[in-house]
Amino acid sequence: MVTDVSKIRSVAVVSHSGAGKTSLVEAMLYATGVNTRLGRVNDGTSMCDYNSDEIERKITINSKVLHVNWKDQRFYLLDTPGYADFIGEVISALVACDSGVVLVDAVSGVEVGTERVWQLLTERNMPKMLFVNKLDKENADFFSVLAELKARLGKECTAFRFPVGKEASFSETVDLLNSKELEKLSGEDKTKAQELRKELIEAIAESDDELLEKYLDDQELDAASINKALRPAVLSGKIIPVFCGAVTQEIGVKDVLEAIGEYL
Repeated sequence: MVTDVSKIRSVAVVSHSGAGKTSLVEAMLYATGVNTRLGRVNDGTSMCDYNSDEIERKITINSKVLHVNWKDQRFYLLDTPGYADFIGEVISALVACDSGVVLVDAVSGVEVGTERVWQLLTERNMPKMLFVNKLDKENADFFSVLAELKARLGKECTAFRFPVGKEASFSETVDLLNSKELEKLSGEDKTKAQELRKELIEAIAESDDELLEKYLDDQELDAASINKALRPAVLSGKIIPVFCGAVTQEIGVKDVLEAIGEYL
């Protein structure tokens, strides 16, 4: 059992209705071995939405607390409702949490409920990250959603992963912090990924005076310095990580677990 408080995270999973909060939590339960099968909302097999009304309506009505162990850490995950009718459940959940994971539908983009939960997290000065979900769906567009996130939620929203493939061909994500991973890309994808990596490095440099001085002097920022600066930047809200994936296809789920442990 994890008893070191520095290795314990309490995280609210929030979004507009239908963005995939419960599916993400289910995928994390499965990825960490809490559940031996991947629970699905549409099949009524979710561990989170277990009461009859939730199973019938295929929505979360009451917030649920579940926990997973990831490496040497423990995460308490609060799966919250998305419908505005149940916003009280979200507000109550945030009182018990240290940070938030905000899901955004890759087709619909930023919605009314997205802005509402964002406001609640911001009012409480809670560290947060974004997860652009459902990149496997028709008309999903990570880059237009990323631009919308920056425009409507803040320029601090910064991509940490790059999607490989689009819609039905979406297959994985690439770590923008790891320049070697970009070598697996080619053509326009590689160009876009390099641009997003540059934006990420600039954001990290701007969050730390010492790094910024090195960056402006055209000195290379080493991985150790970057990693050291990242968590303080996220906790202070200077950087808001943007991850992406398709949780029902189990793509990007472990990235979220890693991000919670590393940055939140």
